[in-house]
Amino acid sequence: MSSNRPRPVADLHSEPYWEALGRKILLVQACASCSRRIHPSAPCCSKCLSVELEWVEVGGEGVVVSYCVVAQPLVSLLDAPDVHLIANVAANSVSGVAVGARVHVVFDLIDDDFVLANFELVANAA
Repeated sequence: MSSNRPRPVADLHSEPYWEALGRKILLVQACASCSRRIHPSAPCCSKCLSVELEWVEVGGEGVVVSYCVVAQPLVSLLDAPDVHLIANVAANSVSGVAVGARVHVVFDLIDDDFVLANFELVANAA
């Protein structure tokens, strides 16, 4: 499998995120001082400025908090509500996207060694 899609470039702060996606695990940073969840990754907490950050696994269930058909929806994770992910929603789900819609993560293999976290709508979610 191969794709001409551009790849994000991992850096010191994002490498654990991309490595975990390759194992189909969704991680976000968490501040050890104030417990704020952080995404995208950063060198310090935007709330308390602590540099004591750790990586924590999140479940991948979320709620659409904003979307645009031309771009990607903004998803808030249920177990990390401070985290908003700009994400793709599965093409067959686009017509049902609305603010408040429940979604869950799907790990899409883009090519042989690259995985992206995308989302699809949760069926029959109220």
